Amino acid sequence: MTDFKKQNPFKVPKGYFDQLEEQLIHPIDSISKLNPFSTPENYFEKLESALLQQTNNSVTSSKPSFKKIYYSITAAVAAILFLLTLTQQQPPIETEREQALNEFIESYYLEDFDGFEVYSMLEESEIETTINQILKP
Repeated sequence: MTDFKKQNPFKVPKGYFDQLEEQLIHPIDSISKLNPFSTPENYFEKLESALLQQTNNSVTSSKPSFKKIYYSITAAVAAILFLLTLTQQQPPIETEREQALNEFIESYYLEDFDGFEVYSMLEESEIETTINQILKP
């Protein structure tokens, strides 16, 4: 590695800089005018039949596989379920408003009452259902 510092490993061909100016001034002269590419014999005559043959092979071999059918059906079902969840009917807001109104009335009127006064305001059927709900484990 230390040898690189002492010697330059690259060499310039003889007369390179003498010809360089001329090549840069007249770049067209330095480019070969010959076409380096060649077309195989009867290429264009055989091209159409070769393309048709490849196309026919690919069309006949493109049968839908079980995986493709399974994934497409799964995607369709998932999309339908997603749409159904978006369009589910929400509970009406009026029910929430009625419940809030009832809670407000109860808290406003029953705020200063003790247990005996609340008990005296309830009907017997309400008392029984309330006690039954409390006693159920």
